[in-house]
Amino acid sequence: MMMEDCPALLHHVGVLPSLQNLEWCDSSMMFLPDLMLPYSLTAIFPTLQRIFIVVGDVLTLRRFLINGPDWPKIQHIPNVSIEVMDRPEFISYTKEPFSFRTNIDAVVDAPPPPLGHEWLHSLYKLRICVLVYICLCGQSCDATTCSNLLVLSR
Repeated sequence: MMMEDCPALLHHVGVLPSLQNLEWCDSSMMFLPDLMLPYSLTAIFPTLQRIFIVVGDVLTLRRFLINGPDWPKIQHIPNVSIEVMDRPEFISYTKEPFSFRTNIDAVVDAPPPPLGHEWLHSLYKLRICVLVYICLCGQSCDATTCSNLLVLSR
């Protein structure tokens, strides 16, 4: 599945129990939602095997460092690649055998998720997204069962 620049998307996708590969590009992403935690009752990608994320800045990328605030949300995923849009900084992680590579320093100084009135301001900036699911495997399936989806949003 591919997601691009739609911050409200995760609030409308629901659980995708068969999804194994996710490409997620969001220049406004500040942090991953708690829905990405594997032990969350509302985990939306329980069988995810590979995720590729493109974020808008290095501060957001730092959140994914080991012991960073978003590390628990990705550490259970077998293959993780994260890049900064139009910049060389990256994180590459493989769970088994363990491998963690990055070209940024290990100081986690990323800002925390917005709170209070800042959180409300973030909600105000969310775009309304129209989702179109396209099955890439050519079969008749729905978004909850297909592992080969292309999601178009705007």
